[in-house]
Amino acid sequence: MMTTIKDDLKKKKPLVGTDEVIKAILKHKAIKVYVSSNCPQKGKILSLAKTHNIESEELKENNKEVGVLCKRWYPISAVSFE
Repeated sequence: MMTTIKDDLKKKKPLVGTDEVIKAILKHKAIKVYVSSNCPQKGKILSLAKTHNIESEELKENNKEVGVLCKRWYPISAVSFE
């Protein structure tokens, strides 16, 4: 599971944060979405992604661990890639 997000991070620039991910989904710019295990808007993001036929994945890691994975010093609840 984490290999996939790690591979995407190496190849593409991530959009981080729930607001940015939701905007990307609504503008049809996101091609893949990842949400942390404790994302407060997890249901909304996964539902929007499914409605817009965008591949999505719920990670087992929490937002702090996803932040570290994305090499950020702050927690990240959602990540998308264009």
